[in-house]
Amino acid sequence: MSKIVGIDLGTTNSVVAVMEGGRPKVIPAADTGRNITPSVVEPEKNLVGDVAKRQVILNPKHTVYSVKRLMGRRDSDKEVERTKKMVPYSIKAGKDGMAVIAIEDKEYSPQEISARILMKLKKDAEAYLGEKVDSAVIHLFFKEIEIMDEMKSLFIQVVKASFGNRRKTLKNSLSNSIFGNINFEDSGIDLTKRAEQLDIEDFLKLSEFLRNYNEK
Repeated sequence: MSKIVGIDLGTTNSVVAVMEGGRPKVIPAADTGRNITPSVVEPEKNLVGDVAKRQVILNPKHTVYSVKRLMGRRDSDKEVERTKKMVPYSIKAGKDGMAVIAIEDKEYSPQEISARILMKLKKDAEAYLGEKVDSAVIHLFFKEIEIMDEMKSLFIQVVKASFGNRRKTLKNSLSNSIFGNINFEDSGIDLTKRAEQLDIEDFLKLSEFLRNYNEK
């Protein structure tokens, strides 16, 4: 069975790790050797990470960053309006009024951009491990409760686009991940759920449980 990696999908940088010798090991990016990957994408050339970050200066209107701020939000959302003032690329209303990134004559959803970051981390992990990676525990953190309903479907799209639809139970996935030494029985999460059944609320519960666990 292939190893399961842990991913922190961040607004500015993202990280992928794996359990080695009973301890989590951060996997370096295959192209730079750095332990973090900038959450930056140039979608037209399909550039991700440090190579895309260089395009922020050279081609700012075609380079996307801070995209997690847009996920699950409508174009009229205050956070989207604030982000528009911070970034040089174009953000507009897409289907159902949801915020999308507009580059030339193409539109990219925030979840599509996020999926490209996850795919880069997946490839980095495969290069490091020397084997295919098809499962991951992904950490996301969002402050605003009101976007949770929309985030459920968007998050599932991101995971499916990057790792496919898995049928393993959450208990099985966690036991073989970087969190394998933690007892999740008291986490309030339904550990019998298959990976394909998980939604954003499950990941939020997981994130909260891990934060409390680390503070003990």
